[in-house]
Amino acid sequence: MPLKEAHADMGYDKAAWLRVVRLAAIQLQWCKESKGPFAMSEALYRLDIPELTLNRMRQIARENEQSVEAVLIESLNLLYGDFSEEDLSPEALKEYSDEQLVAIVHRRLAWPQNARLRELAALGDEGEISAEELDEMEGLIEVVDYQMLLRSEALLLLKQHGCDIQKHLRLGA
Repeated sequence: MPLKEAHADMGYDKAAWLRVVRLAAIQLQWCKESKGPFAMSEALYRLDIPELTLNRMRQIARENEQSVEAVLIESLNLLYGDFSEEDLSPEALKEYSDEQLVAIVHRRLAWPQNARLRELAALGDEGEISAEELDEMEGLIEVVDYQMLLRSEALLLLKQHGCDIQKHLRLGA
């Protein structure tokens, strides 16, 4: 794992880091989908990153001989990327840094998938769901269940590392 050794705390606020990464991902998704005012191209975006967060990203990049951009992209992918069970397994989490585990804890179903799941559940409650929609809903539920398994394993590993998991649970994990 590229960020494996990047877990020295150095006083940075992990909750603030997660908020920045989530906000950046939301802005990137909005720009990409809507071609909003910040969308210059499919590959170029402008982000204002707080100095403390940027310093932490620089430190992680230096420790892992990566660019700051690579660290940011990997962080966004951990929070929002699509992973198969082979790519991201409970066993693989043992090799993750604390920051990577925190990202797994805060990982959620993407907004469009979550909205679709709610829509399908409403159709199911009304008894108006087709067999195809039921299959789609079951697939989304499997994704949520797998994320819960990964989240549980990540919390267990964080606790074993001596981290305050209650803090992460209070943040909405």
